[in-house]
Amino acid sequence: MVVTYDCFQDGIKLYSHGFMYPFSRNYMMTNEKYSKMVVEKFLTLYYSHYDTCPRKIDSFYDKGAVLTISTSFNESEQQKLNACYKHYTRNVLDPEKRKLVLAYKKYYTKENAIYNALNSFPASTHDPATFCVDVPIHNKDMLMIVIDGIYREKDEKNFTSENTYLYFQFRRTFIFKILTNLNKQEYLITHDMFSISSATKEQIENSFKIPIRNMNILALTNPDPEEIETVSKAFSHLTQLKKEEAKLRLKANDWDFKKTLQIFMAELRADKISEDRFIMDGDDFSDISTLSDVD
Repeated sequence: MVVTYDCFQDGIKLYSHGFMYPFSRNYMMTNEKYSKMVVEKFLTLYYSHYDTCPRKIDSFYDKGAVLTISTSFNESEQQKLNACYKHYTRNVLDPEKRKLVLAYKKYYTKENAIYNALNSFPASTHDPATFCVDVPIHNKDMLMIVIDGIYREKDEKNFTSENTYLYFQFRRTFIFKILTNLNKQEYLITHDMFSISSATKEQIENSFKIPIRNMNILALTNPDPEEIETVSKAFSHLTQLKKEEAKLRLKANDWDFKKTLQIFMAELRADKISEDRFIMDGDDFSDISTLSDVD
């Protein structure tokens, strides 16, 4: 909430951009480094999966988890959006939707309902550089994370350009329960409160300035010679191809390790790779059998 009145102290104008309720980062835990590690790992894994379609995120949630999605779009904004923003969300600005919230609750429980609701939204890309993360609570029983940031979607209703996006500001409040088994801890989301609004012009201008890399994709971006050498050696070791052959295949597929491996396995099964492409120093091909599960 922003109150736009002027405030003066000793003749100096304060809050020239409006008064905002104080917002502070709280880290009420005993081991901040451990909390940071857990949170960063969750953010990397969750949003890598979330920004990949279909969103394979059900394993992050407890069987009895609850999801609510709230928006504050006005009528003109709503018309530009995918229908899911109307059907799956609560909108406090819409009197008719408030009635629906009261009548049908508009929340989603259990893994399947949450999976279906979130997968109804268009493919998205989040900008981690815009993330502001707070950890109000982290103890042996629970973890609470509050994330503010920017994400975007392709503008499905704009047919004039393929690179037109809609930008959104979001806040996610995740509450986890922590299960401890011997020395292992399992974090499961029990509550997910998702709030969405249109990003401001300033937020749009300051987002997506750094290239986004999906952590689920095993690909190098503009690799240097050392990285090329390392990944080529790894691919050669895994497939028993000569290193130069491994390097050529990776380069042809934009250094995407998984894609290159899938193509290799398809050609190997079809017997389309000549023997002279492989290392011929007496090594056997026993390691290749372990690649049969590559999808």
